Amino acid sequence: MRSPAMSQPLSLFDVERPYRLLDLGATGGFNNPGGIVGAEADFRLFTGYLSAGLSGGTGAWGVRVSPHVRAYPFGLEVAGLFAEAAVSMNFGGTTETKVNGQVLERAERMVTPVVHVGAGWRQTLNSFTWLLFRVGWGFRFTDDNFRYSLGSGEAGLGTVLALSQPGGFSIGLSAGFSVF
Repeated sequence: MRSPAMSQPLSLFDVERPYRLLDLGATGGFNNPGGIVGAEADFRLFTGYLSAGLSGGTGAWGVRVSPHVRAYPFGLEVAGLFAEAAVSMNFGGTTETKVNGQVLERAERMVTPVVHVGAGWRQTLNSFTWLLFRVGWGFRFTDDNFRYSLGSGEAGLGTVLALSQPGGFSIGLSAGFSVF
């Protein structure tokens, strides 16, 4: 004989569940693992204490893709506080300094991997939407991540490249919805 609890089918969109398994959202920030503007997906590994995901977007150093892991020491449904680790691949590109349509300097921004560590807070707004805030620090694997193909950086491109390199202080905000 079947128990009454077993007679109800499991619904992936059950409003009474304390948390959902998959978050999908938009993200943005400064040195954020998802870029200045991007998207993210986060999958809870069948527990309210650990999740893994992928974020990506565009940043000052070009397109960026970042796998990440989050640990919720108090549980997602209790406080939403988390520690995060991510590895960002910043794919670079070419940048130029132009005056009156003439290119004075050109530099290639090299692929730059960065390890991010941080902490944050994820707030469930209702059973399907959420908001997330994070701060952290990014550690660049190399300092030799650009080279000039024209000029030497004296016309201002060197300063722009030095200030826009990935790594250092990061802050981000994400928002989205949860499914499953």
